[in-house]
Amino acid sequence: MSVVAGNALAVLKGNLRAAHGDEMVNELSDFALVDEVAAIYPGMMMAVPPGQWIFVRQGSVTAVAAMMTELAAQVPVERMLRSRRGPKKPRPKRSSGKRVHHVSNKKLLDQARGKHPPN
Repeated sequence: MSVVAGNALAVLKGNLRAAHGDEMVNELSDFALVDEVAAIYPGMMMAVPPGQWIFVRQGSVTAVAAMMTELAAQVPVERMLRSRRGPKKPRPKRSSGKRVHHVSNKKLLDQARGKHPPN
């Protein structure tokens, strides 16, 4: 299933690339694109029943490809652009690393029993 889904996404992005150009398609969010298809598909299948999609199966490859590119030109890609993360904030300066803020329980127990740690 993942191979089929990957191929379908590649075909979709190829048609979008033919209609909108490489730069625009490279800035598309795959998640937003797949989410849009998943939201529209059930309604499309109700409006156009599967029996009326025979022309896709019986049509020539060039005719189906031209139709898909024509449809891709109507896709509002501006709604599906990826959002880039801003620059990271710099780490705060440490006042000093010499003070020990943590002491292990073993050291505290050994100290309470009067044992000295090995040097």
